[in-house]
Amino acid sequence: MFEKIRDGFNRAVEKTLSLKKILLTSGAILLAGIFFVFFQAISIESNTWLKFSLALIPCFIAVAILLSCGILLIRTYHDEIKGKEADLGGVVNTSANLLMSSIYFVLPLLIAFLILWLVIGLFVLLASIPAIGPFFGALLAFVPYILTLGSILIFLFAMVSLFYVTPVLALRGIDRPYLQRTLLKRIAADPFTHLLLLVIGYLPVYIFYYVLITALNFTTIVMSLHGSTPFLYLSWIMQAIPISLLLSPAYIFFFNFAAEAHVLLKKQDEADQSSDRL
Repeated sequence: MFEKIRDGFNRAVEKTLSLKKILLTSGAILLAGIFFVFFQAISIESNTWLKFSLALIPCFIAVAILLSCGILLIRTYHDEIKGKEADLGGVVNTSANLLMSSIYFVLPLLIAFLILWLVIGLFVLLASIPAIGPFFGALLAFVPYILTLGSILIFLFAMVSLFYVTPVLALRGIDRPYLQRTLLKRIAADPFTHLLLLVIGYLPVYIFYYVLITALNFTTIVMSLHGSTPFLYLSWIMQAIPISLLLSPAYIFFFNFAAEAHVLLKKQDEADQSSDRL
């Protein structure tokens, strides 16, 4: 197993540095970043409850954008590994229906989050009732805690699904029975390997993101861009351009390795089923 993971890792790295892939991925990351800045800007004068939703909604939008980008990257990577001539433009033209699947996948998660957010809002209103509000707000504080935790878990589920669902959508299409039964059953049967592959895939993204965001924070301090001013948000958008370019190789590797993990785990599952029949 280790040799197969190592070989898949090396192949994913080898096919990472491509100008067309970098331009496509950086464009997707930049678009997601613009949504983040936009929602951050409109939440300036909002209360804490509204800021919470405006902070997570662009996260779900970003997942949909990256999922669409990942479908194109994995289909291109699949052609490269098979020795076919990889044409990113041709992949885009033949993947229109698959790109819509990213919306179908993320939309239920976003709706579930909005429902939890609205229920949290009811408890915020309850806590604001004069005299009795603070008492009932404190007495029932565990409910909004559970709802908030649920909202965060929904987003984490979306991030984990980005690694496992994108290859399925790219290579099999919208195969709901496979996603609902086979994939979940496979993860439950071997959680260690799935978690290991997930960590390997996300580790470069996390490292690149942490370094780039740290540089962004230092730049904000050095340039004295403080407060909620239009210049601050404009500077974020302009800095998002180099950030998206520098972060794109990590995401290209992420989706390349996700495809490798999908094929590896599928072959392992088929081998286990064959041994069981014997």
